[in-house]
Amino acid sequence: MVQTFLFFKRHFILICVGLLYTYLAIHMIGGRQGMVQIAETRAELSALQNKIAKVKAQRVGLEHHADQLRAKHLSEDRLDEESRQHLGFSHVNDLVIILDD
Repeated sequence: MVQTFLFFKRHFILICVGLLYTYLAIHMIGGRQGMVQIAETRAELSALQNKIAKVKAQRVGLEHHADQLRAKHLSEDRLDEESRQHLGFSHVNDLVIILDD
């Protein structure tokens, strides 16, 4: 018992420094701003960047579609296609097949 007390008395500073380093290491790995949180944040950032890229690609497609609908660039084929698709118009020579839903 006395030897244990003397050991702790001699190495008190070393033990305190060791405990401090252990405490800091635990918080460095698993704390609020630790390595685990950084990895999760990077994964979330990567997922959001992928989502942004998809939305940008969709936006470019919609802008291209909107440009085609402007009066300057509107072709008769595109107008015909849009009217048939949205309004249900058909040409006299078209064959119409009605499907039951």
